[in-house]
Amino acid sequence: MKNLRFCIPLLLAALGLALGLATQASAQAKTVISKASDLPRRSITITGRASEVVEDMPRLLGYADTLIKNLEADLNRYEIQDRAALKSYYESLLGLYFFKDDYEKALSFIPQIQALCDKNAEKITIGLFLQAYAKAYAKEKNPSAETFQKEFAQQYAALWQALPYAEVSEEVESMKGRLSILNPALIGATLDTQIQTYLDNNKGLVPEGVAGTFINIRMARDRQIPLKDIMLKIFTDLYAANQSRVSKANIWTAREVNFTGQENYPPVAVFVWDSGVDMAVIPAQNHFRDAQGAADWATA
Repeated sequence: MKNLRFCIPLLLAALGLALGLATQASAQAKTVISKASDLPRRSITITGRASEVVEDMPRLLGYADTLIKNLEADLNRYEIQDRAALKSYYESLLGLYFFKDDYEKALSFIPQIQALCDKNAEKITIGLFLQAYAKAYAKEKNPSAETFQKEFAQQYAALWQALPYAEVSEEVESMKGRLSILNPALIGATLDTQIQTYLDNNKGLVPEGVAGTFINIRMARDRQIPLKDIMLKIFTDLYAANQSRVSKANIWTAREVNFTGQENYPPVAVFVWDSGVDMAVIPAQNHFRDAQGAADWATA
């Protein structure tokens, strides 16, 4: 199972196992997997419209059970030496158990994920949303209730405020930016323009990780968006309170290069695929020509 990542488009990446799976004795040595491409690849057939699938909670819970079974079976069978792949497994299982409201199991994955983090900033921010959510859920089972939201706000703010800001400043800015664009319309557009197209092009037969994507989207809609304003305020306040204490060196001045257009350099083709590019500002450079001078590709 590859690349089943629960981070659409933000907080579940910051979520923070000890399921007992890795500690079970095996009569037979595990098969060593040194690179992710050697891991099993499984497919699933998804029927119906993407917008319908994300609303079908029984189906999503069934997907979650299947994914958990497959991921845990892989962990029992293989010794995964690819750190990124192993981390992805643990992150996926954390997200799946979170989706199933099994907070004890979800929380138990945090140490395994932290042990595989390369950067300390990532390590110390793993699982903060999950931890705060679980504590609020223990006090109030209804996430829409004022009691739940107040407890979540208190717990989430305390977790972030306890961290050394100099180490997590980039994470704070990133979360603030991503939260500002998270909304139901973004989720709807993702379903309609990306996932539905992918399902149509593959006639519904897709990697099983796509089932995890539906779970991920449902999680974003049901658990992140209702708490968006609370979280955005926490990050905005944290950012504002620390600006006077954080001084970052400008690394770009030494790397700056200016072109006048008069240099006798050979042209270099650069292809940019980004819906945010305003092609009107580069009218003479928004196309590609082959060796004979014919335009193979152009954009309006």
